[in-house]
Amino acid sequence: MVLNQLFAYRPPLELVSKMLPKFGIRNIDDNTTEFTLLDMAHLNTLTSVRAFENEIKECYIPCKRDKYLGNLDDKSLITILRQFLKMHDHDLQSREKFIKGTKYLVYHVITKQEKDFIKKNKKPHNKEITIVFD
Repeated sequence: MVLNQLFAYRPPLELVSKMLPKFGIRNIDDNTTEFTLLDMAHLNTLTSVRAFENEIKECYIPCKRDKYLGNLDDKSLITILRQFLKMHDHDLQSREKFIKGTKYLVYHVITKQEKDFIKKNKKPHNKEITIVFD
């Protein structure tokens, strides 16, 4: 059986809970802690996750395993974490932030219900604009 065209079986919540502290997040319900690529570098997230890379590989179907874990870097780790969280009705929300003049994406865990609420209440910017040329 294939789940979401990615997984051979649903990634266990224990594995997700094992991954989250490597990103600086206490648990799956911690929606206040944020992290960036800088934080991941300080926490050595990449080397920490490689310790249980085989457990992550087992969850993926073979063709996706090579795609996401073949050349493991910080961005692919964020993608993997996002995919694992989605299987447990959570997601990573991101926003842009400038730190010392450099733009970074800041991520935090959000529930599916919170994400749906934000989408539903987001209003389009259909303001009337008048341009005057003198």
